[in-house]
Amino acid sequence: MSGRARAYLGMSIDGRIAGPEHSLGWLHEERPREVESSPPESPGAWVGYDDFMADIGVLLMGRRTFDVVSEFDRWPYGDLPVVVASSRALPENPAATVSAACGSTSEILTAARARTEGGDVYVDGGQLVSSFLDDGLLDELTTTVLPTVRGPGVSLFESLAGPHNLDLVDLAVGEGGAVQLRWIPQGI
Repeated sequence: MSGRARAYLGMSIDGRIAGPEHSLGWLHEERPREVESSPPESPGAWVGYDDFMADIGVLLMGRRTFDVVSEFDRWPYGDLPVVVASSRALPENPAATVSAACGSTSEILTAARARTEGGDVYVDGGQLVSSFLDDGLLDELTTTVLPTVRGPGVSLFESLAGPHNLDLVDLAVGEGGAVQLRWIPQGI
């Protein structure tokens, strides 16, 4: 099924998706290992970022996420269409593939789907993922839990309006102790 709204996020054990000031560098840090141990055999298949992106036709991101990514040395999404959920005007020189959409989550999702040619919609950003979950629009959530506790920072679900039950449909153990969990919200 194409056009699914899917999220793919790295997070710490304590649920942080970004550090203080919305920093993302810690997601790519090498982590020293004092004790070498073998991870348990992985029951599921690890889905790498490139594999996930192969099914994506458009990236729908929150404004705060866009502002952070815009500060990178180079635009990381190439020619992939990007829709930024924002009621504020975008900077004058965003990448040519970037547009903005505002309104309800349903309206924003419709705008994102209009920019894809049959691929799925990658929903990115903690507030946006929470809003999609609250509104029953998130079809799949993949979380890669990294073996670190961050303390202060941005929590994945800090803006969630209420509880949601999810069904675990896949589990994979990666190198360095990372665990990847793929969830389907109940009722989808």
